[in-house]
Amino acid sequence: MNYYSRMMAKTHQMKTLFLSFENSEMKFYDSLKKVYGGNSFVEFSRYLPHEFSSLDDVFKALTEYKEQWGYDMLIIDPFESFQDLMNGNYRSEDYGRILERIRQYTQEHDIITILAAHQRKLSEGEEPTISNIFGSVSFGNKADFIFSVQNIGNFMTKLTTLKIRHNYEEGIKGKSVYFSFDPRNGVYTPAEYDEQDGSFAEVALTAKTVKDATEKAILKPMGEEKRDIVEQLPTERKTSQPAQENKPIEIVRSDYLCSVIESGKSKGLTSLKNCLTGVPLSKKKEIEKVRGYEYKSPLYDKAKGYIPTFTPSCTIAPSMTAQRENIMRVNNIICMDIDGADNEGMSTKEMKEKLSQLPFVWIVKNSLSNRGVFALIKIGINGTTMEEVKSEFKTYYKAISEELAKVGIKVDAQCNNINRTRYLSLDNEPYFKPMAEVYEIENIKSLTPSCSTAANDGKNIELSNRDKERFLKAMERITKDHLQITHTHEESRSIGRSLANVFGENGRKYYHIVRAQKPNYDKVRSDERYNEYLADGMSENYTIATFFKFFNEAKTA
Repeated sequence: MNYYSRMMAKTHQMKTLFLSFENSEMKFYDSLKKVYGGNSFVEFSRYLPHEFSSLDDVFKALTEYKEQWGYDMLIIDPFESFQDLMNGNYRSEDYGRILERIRQYTQEHDIITILAAHQRKLSEGEEPTISNIFGSVSFGNKADFIFSVQNIGNFMTKLTTLKIRHNYEEGIKGKSVYFSFDPRNGVYTPAEYDEQDGSFAEVALTAKTVKDATEKAILKPMGEEKRDIVEQLPTERKTSQPAQENKPIEIVRSDYLCSVIESGKSKGLTSLKNCLTGVPLSKKKEIEKVRGYEYKSPLYDKAKGYIPTFTPSCTIAPSMTAQRENIMRVNNIICMDIDGADNEGMSTKEMKEKLSQLPFVWIVKNSLSNRGVFALIKIGINGTTMEEVKSEFKTYYKAISEELAKVGIKVDAQCNNINRTRYLSLDNEPYFKPMAEVYEIENIKSLTPSCSTAANDGKNIELSNRDKERFLKAMERITKDHLQITHTHEESRSIGRSLANVFGENGRKYYHIVRAQKPNYDKVRSDERYNEYLADGMSENYTIATFFKFFNEAKTA
C-alpha cells in the first residue's frame, strides 16, 4: 500500500492519509522514505495519530485533515483495529455499520479509501475468498473492489481480484497477477508466471541475494563512497559550515507541519495544530505530573524528560536529531519564549492580555511548567538558503523582542534558533487570533527588484514592469528547479556585472541565488566577486538582457 500510494502520487499527484494502527509514526515514515527514495514523501503522505476513544473521534480527525490538507486517498491498516472502539461488540453487523459509515464518508468527501483486512487463519492449500475476510461478510456488499494479497515465498506476491463492482467493464474477477518485491527499496516489479511448470520467467530475489545486496548497500556509504564524496569537495569547503547552509531551503507559509522529538530524535511529522491541541491522554497525565513537582527540582527535571517536544519553526528528517543540518523545511513561524522568572509577578493570564494588544501575535499558550508562555508569530522571511534564513530568524527575534518589551513583556534572548524545540503542554484558555498580521521587517522583505546603482557611477537602468515580472519568475524557477545558468567563470562574471548594473547592492541577493545552484558555491567568495562587479562601475555591455540570455539557454537545455 505504501508503494501504491507512491505510484498514485507520482502518476496523479494524489495525497494519501494513512491511519496505520500497527506502525509507529517513526517506523511508518522510515518505510515511506525507502519507497520514495528520500524525503519527498512529506508532500504527498501524512500519518494520522491513532489514540482515539470513539469512532466519532476517528471521523472527526479524518474530516479535519481533509479540510486542512485536502487528501485524495485514505488507507486504513488494519480494519479490525476498529474493534478497540466498539465497546466489546464484535458482531458481524457492528463491523457492517462501520463499513457503511466508511463508505458514506468516502462518497461524501470524494476520496479513495483502501482498507487492509486480515483473513481468518486458512488451512494449507486454501485460497483466500471474500467469505473468510476477518470480521464481517459485509465486505462483499460494501466494497467496490476486493483484492487478496498473498506472500507466496521467495519475495513473490500474488494479487487476485475477488470482486469488481462493474465486472467485465473495469477488470476480470478471479484474475491473478504476480509481482517480485525488492526489500531494499520497497519496489514491486511485474513477474511473468508460467502456468505449465509453476515457474517465473524472471528469477525472483533469493534470501541470499537480498542479504548480500543489503550488506553492500550499507557498507559502501560508510566506507569508500563516503570518503570519495568528501574528497570531491573543494578544499575551502572542508572546514566551512555544512553544505546545507548554502543550499536552497523551502519556506512553508500554510498547512504547517512540525516534527515530534522523542529520545533526542525525530519520531516523525505531524501538524502544528496537533502539537498544540491534540496532546494524547497519556501525555496529559505526564504533564500534570510535571506540574505537581517543585519547579526545577530533581523530580521535576526527571519527569520533564518523558514529555515529547516539537519543532514549531521547521521539520526534521525522520529518525534524525534536531540539528540544523537535518532540517527539511522551514515554517514562516517564530516562537517567542516568555519565562515567568523573567517576568516576575506576572501571571500567564496577564501575559496573554499584554500580548493580545499586538496585532501580529497569532497564538499564545502556557508552557510546560505553567509558569510562562510561548507565543507563535508569522514572519515575512524570504531567504533562499539556510544561512540566510538563520540570519533572518535572529533579526526577527530581536525585533519582535523589542516590540514585546513595549507592552512590558521580557523575552528569553537565547531562543532564536530555527530548530528550537518546545515541550508539549496544556492550556485550557490559549490565546488565538486567526487573522493575526504577518510581522514584516522592511529591509529584508521578499524579492522585489529595485533599480539602485548608488554603488556604481550614478547611472541608472530602469526596468519595465514586464521585465520586473519576468525577472521574478525567472528567480523563482531557478530556486525551485535548482537551475544552474552559469558554468564558467566568465559566464558568472557576466551575470554578476548585469545584476550589479541593474540592481546595484540590491542585486547581491540575486547573485547568491544564481551562484548557490553550483556545486562549488562559496558565499564568502561570491560576496568578494560581487564587490568587484560593483566597483567596476557601469558598462553598457551588461544589462538585464545578459541575465535572460543565460537563463533562457539553461531552461531549454
